[in-house]
Amino acid sequence: MITWLRPCVLTVTILASCLAAAATERTKGTLDQYRQYAGPPVRSFTYLGTYQDFTTVGPYDVVLWTTVNDAWLISVQPPCNGLVFARGIRLTQTFNTVTARVDKLKFQDQICFITQIRPVNYLKMKQELHTGP
Repeated sequence: MITWLRPCVLTVTILASCLAAAATERTKGTLDQYRQYAGPPVRSFTYLGTYQDFTTVGPYDVVLWTTVNDAWLISVQPPCNGLVFARGIRLTQTFNTVTARVDKLKFQDQICFITQIRPVNYLKMKQELHTGP
């Protein structure tokens, strides 16, 4: 390897590690918040092929809004590398239904199996975070 290239590769590797650690730490509090407002796991939910928004809240967790106030905390099976950096996701579904342990979350070149789906009482979460519990 060219001598000047080694420090560059090392610097990029360290920077990537720091960014991944920072992203994981940043989303930890958010994941705890969503878990607090999430109901018990459900087998499936209706999905018409489009969503309002999504946010990654952990290395293996995504919150997906199917409507403005209908949110789902979706957990996927590791490894699912780089989910915290995903700019877009796709879900597999059968007959407009996403089912845990059957369907998959896809982003970039990754395919991650959905292990758990929990409905989030997002309306209550917004109200309590705005006015206090």
